[in-house]
Amino acid sequence: MSGVVNRRRNIFINSEQYHQSNGDVNLIFPGADFAVDKNEIMRLSLESFTMAHRFYNININNNTFYIRNKATTSFSKCVITPGDYRTATFKTALISAIDTGFGAAGVTVIAGDSTRIFTINMSAVSGWTADHDFVCFQVPPGRAGTNPDTTKITPTGAFNDSCEVLGSIPTKDFNNIVPAFSETSKVFTSVYPFTLQPLEAIHLVTNLQTHSYQTPDFLEDSEASSLVPSPIFAKIPIIHPSFEMREEGREFS
Repeated sequence: MSGVVNRRRNIFINSEQYHQSNGDVNLIFPGADFAVDKNEIMRLSLESFTMAHRFYNININNNTFYIRNKATTSFSKCVITPGDYRTATFKTALISAIDTGFGAAGVTVIAGDSTRIFTINMSAVSGWTADHDFVCFQVPPGRAGTNPDTTKITPTGAFNDSCEVLGSIPTKDFNNIVPAFSETSKVFTSVYPFTLQPLEAIHLVTNLQTHSYQTPDFLEDSEASSLVPSPIFAKIPIIHPSFEMREEGREFS
């Protein structure tokens, strides 16, 4: 009898409504229609999920990286302007972020559309020395280690997915800062293919009892390895993250 469905209810939820002050959605189910008899259990499953793509692929969560001066142990913050980019426009935005962050022009960027590997040439940048390199921080809040520059390395910049966008090696511990790119004579090369659509899935989180478990990295504590109870009710993959700009507007392809 465990596989028999006695009653079924379809629920259509518009999450733009019913917001609490903190932005959460609170729903009250009518008791008469959502009740079980003896020896019955209630099951809740997600049939479909639709959400407009009203956020930029490159955003505050993945657009911040740093230039480090190893001689002075100082950092310059580089921020890529949020937006949706193709390779050509991303190169321009990356150059602008480096020029603004370091305070000197002259950087050139070469990116391959097929290889998705780029090089950053800093040899013509005034003031750039062998002591300078790039760093992408991915340090979870609460991890042991001392922030070397709290004025520049903000919490948003300290835990950032810029390494995925730039194809770089992340620094996951302030006590062990590693260069983001490989370097040859002031020319920096991405280690992995860069991506302009880094978001893989949308996670739907509820306060329901899910009987699910997760690795702790979803809770920004990737140092631990034990499974923990999960509030994730569903994981919705983004199947078509790329986009095309059309005269009539933006459409996913």
